[in-house]
Amino acid sequence: MSVLFRSEAMRYVQINVSNSSAHDTVRELGNFGKFHIVDLSSMDGDKVSKEHLAYKKKVLECAALERRLQRLEELMVEYRVNVPDVFPVEYREGDVLAALHTFLEPTERALNQCVEAATRLRQDISSRKEHLHVLNILKDNMNMRELGANPGGIDAQRLVATGPLPGRGRTASGESIELLRPGAGDPEQGGAAQFEFYSYTCGVVNIAQQPTFERMLFRVSRGNAIVRFFDIDEPLRDSKTGELVHKSVFCVVTIGQELKRRIAKMAVFCNASIYQVPPARDQYDEEIRTLQGQVSDMREVLSRTVGTVVELLSRVAHNDGASPLRDWQVALKKEKSICDALKKCHFYLTYITIEGWCPAEDIQTLESVLHEAVAFSGAPAAALWVDPENPLAAPKSPPTYFKTDKFSSAFQNLVNTYGVPRYGEVNPGLFTIVTFPFLFGVMYGDVGHGTIMTLFALLLISREKEYENKRRLGKLGDMLGMIFGGRYLILLMGLFAVYCGLIYNDCMSVPLALFKSHWRFPAVPKGQERAGTTDGGVYSFGVDPEWYHTKNELSFFNSLKMKISVTLGVTHMTFGILLGVFNHVHFGDYVSIVLEFIPQLVFMTCTFGYMIFLIVLKFTIDWKRAAGREAPNLIQTMINMFLQPGKVDPAQQLYAGQPTMQLLLLSVAGICVPIMLLGKPTYEYLKRKSQGERMHHGNSYSPVQQLDDDEESLDEDDADLHVEDPIGAHGGDGDDDEKKVADPATAAMAEAARRRQQQRRRQKRRKQQGGGGDDEHDEHPLSEVYIHQAIHTIEFVLGAVSNTASYLRLWALSLAHAELANVFWEKLIVETGMDSGQAGSMVIAFAAWAGATSMVLLAMDSLECFLHALRLHWVEFQSKFYNADGYEFTPFNFTEAMAIHPMGGSTSSDDELE
Repeated sequence: MSVLFRSEAMRYVQINVSNSSAHDTVRELGNFGKFHIVDLSSMDGDKVSKEHLAYKKKVLECAALERRLQRLEELMVEYRVNVPDVFPVEYREGDVLAALHTFLEPTERALNQCVEAATRLRQDISSRKEHLHVLNILKDNMNMRELGANPGGIDAQRLVATGPLPGRGRTASGESIELLRPGAGDPEQGGAAQFEFYSYTCGVVNIAQQPTFERMLFRVSRGNAIVRFFDIDEPLRDSKTGELVHKSVFCVVTIGQELKRRIAKMAVFCNASIYQVPPARDQYDEEIRTLQGQVSDMREVLSRTVGTVVELLSRVAHNDGASPLRDWQVALKKEKSICDALKKCHFYLTYITIEGWCPAEDIQTLESVLHEAVAFSGAPAAALWVDPENPLAAPKSPPTYFKTDKFSSAFQNLVNTYGVPRYGEVNPGLFTIVTFPFLFGVMYGDVGHGTIMTLFALLLISREKEYENKRRLGKLGDMLGMIFGGRYLILLMGLFAVYCGLIYNDCMSVPLALFKSHWRFPAVPKGQERAGTTDGGVYSFGVDPEWYHTKNELSFFNSLKMKISVTLGVTHMTFGILLGVFNHVHFGDYVSIVLEFIPQLVFMTCTFGYMIFLIVLKFTIDWKRAAGREAPNLIQTMINMFLQPGKVDPAQQLYAGQPTMQLLLLSVAGICVPIMLLGKPTYEYLKRKSQGERMHHGNSYSPVQQLDDDEESLDEDDADLHVEDPIGAHGGDGDDDEKKVADPATAAMAEAARRRQQQRRRQKRRKQQGGGGDDEHDEHPLSEVYIHQAIHTIEFVLGAVSNTASYLRLWALSLAHAELANVFWEKLIVETGMDSGQAGSMVIAFAAWAGATSMVLLAMDSLECFLHALRLHWVEFQSKFYNADGYEFTPFNFTEAMAIHPMGGSTSSDDELE
């Protein structure tokens, strides 16, 4: 676990490889998975090489092919073709893109024809089914006389008056009919005239669109139309969207062809379908039989078409125990990653240069990988250059890399979410493994709840292989995948919650009498208070259970948990300050040790460290027996220490000489503040002044001469570069450092690499000595240095107070958790269940208690404690030493390409397919 203390040592690597073996080399680097590629595409400025454009086009081509494969997978979901969960087979037989084009074109051509035919058939079937519903409903329910007999209070005489004159008209089929025919008069109606309307428009509309349709019809016809709706019992599939919707049949009675054309246009706007109906009632049955036969024939054709589509998709989904779809998806993702990596390279005439970072301990493995890259093709292997003086030849500082496993990865991710550690600085992730679950346990301390959390984590761990396979196949889900990734974090959180619960002696608000109590409460008459007596002994572990259910229970636990919280907080922050000295020593910043680390540590120790000393001292004194007086108030003591230095009320003293000691500590803390405020800026001022005097009183040309000497010594510095020749181009049997490059191509690559490294070193040394061009070495004005240091000093001094108070959240959340558990237990289990004496009430009370405990305490409160523990680490602890300005080691690998992400969504039903 000590490997997490600092990031792994990194080496800047340059790989020169011929164009013929570049693709194979990059593919093996992806399988190697520990090479962080640096983007060199900007070396030529705005000029873009043709090779870069070619690989950019390949990336776009890969994206287009991915969309085509995704379309096939969507069709498999739609047609319920299962894709087997098998490991994909690596494709190594030439050009992946050309082979995939050859594979997809005939398959897609046949599929598109069948799918389009099936879509048209479904639309035709849906249309004819709607037509059948129209005919059946009109046949059973439509009465022409009722439509003409003023339904809904519409005046039939007005329709005649506003419509065309009585005469001859034509139906939709073109047959000449009589628009209006006066009735002979009904004897019961006194011979009143009746009118029969034969010009009407029928169709189907979505029930959701029915009010809109009715309003628009009224406006279009100006009230000169009669409409009636008949709901269809079964949902119908919309011919346009393919979704199941509830529809209704409508019948609109009008006069005149112009109004009928307007209604047809309006129906299109309302997504309604208009169908022709026979002019005579005796023709309905024949039309219905014709449509039923057409639907039956279309269903049979659709069934065969769907079978063809399923057969074509099955060939793509699975074949001889493998899955061509998964194989091509993985191969395409790999090819896209390779082309994207090659875009970052620098191209020469006959070779390319790849640069990046590699862990120092994996350099030898990288050499063998470059050998294996050309083992099948026989092309020359890449020449490997390793710079031992990085980041001298590197464009930026090394990335941060930690070797984590399934246990430590969750804790490291908590740290990286705040910020990636700077290369070489102390990693908070190592200490978070213990401190994070411990602080969580302080807030969540409960034996029962902690046991449930521990059992849940053990369940995830016991099914680790099963869930790992599901996650690899993309079937675990985001929420469960996140919880599964933190299974060991949850395990430690549960264990520490049990540990702190044992200290609090709390199990779901019920105290545990694990050991003998030293308190005795004599029997007294009912209604009188009982005064407890103790034999002076100490409870074996944790809090004595007799403290529960007493009159001063809340005040006792308030005082106890508050002091524990402050003690843990000051200890945690002091530990963070101590970790800062490891960073100063590692980076050689010894000035910060004297002018920053030591004053901060002394200030924290003399103020809040002294407060912790008083808390511990007060705990160790039996005030009623030994001291014979009430215990002093520590909060008032600390306030008087700053407001009245050197003065302490004798009744409030904890030890002899307390006023003098407090005055001394306060004076030392006061001296530390100006040291932190002015120490480093003053040192920087004196340093610059000394450098300026040397430049004016010495040889004014010495910096330039030194720069020239450095440039002349570049060739000597290059001797330190370690050159590896995987293809054996070096000749002779002498020592490795004396080998010379014999192959001309490799020699050219080596010479070009040497020139580029010389140029980088020259630029970097000029920046270091000239003070320009690099933000890392630019000297800021002294005024900015003073302001920056003043901000840090004020932040530390004020943060010492606010951060200490912030740790009181440990006390607040612990108390809230205990009180909530007590309320649930007393109100539900005791009062509602046990006091009722009825079995039914007890069962209901227990169910309510279990639900409230699960949702509030096990779910919500655990998340709340998790977030507060996270804040204490990010703000209060890590701010004392953690820079968090690094960038993560992101190696080029095929891990993401090998992950399978199946399509989601619901599958189609039999009615959808046919």
